[in-house]
Amino acid sequence: MIRPPEIPSAHRKARAAAVWEYRTVHADRDMSRSDLRRLLAEMAEYEGWTLHRVALYHGGGRRVSLRRKKIKVQRTV
Repeated sequence: MIRPPEIPSAHRKARAAAVWEYRTVHADRDMSRSDLRRLLAEMAEYEGWTLHRVALYHGGGRRVSLRRKKIKVQRTV
């Protein structure tokens, strides 16, 4: 049986080609959740970061990993 070649959808192709930029934010145990939330909300609103991962440590510290898509600018001239 001969199968026709699979043609990936445009959505899947665009997703595979996405290039991400990562940033890590460390929060001490002294920083309250509301202060961290406010900081992350500002970074999301003004800089375009989205939440990727959060790690909570035994001492109460947090490591927050953020990501955003890299925008490739193409020349039009």
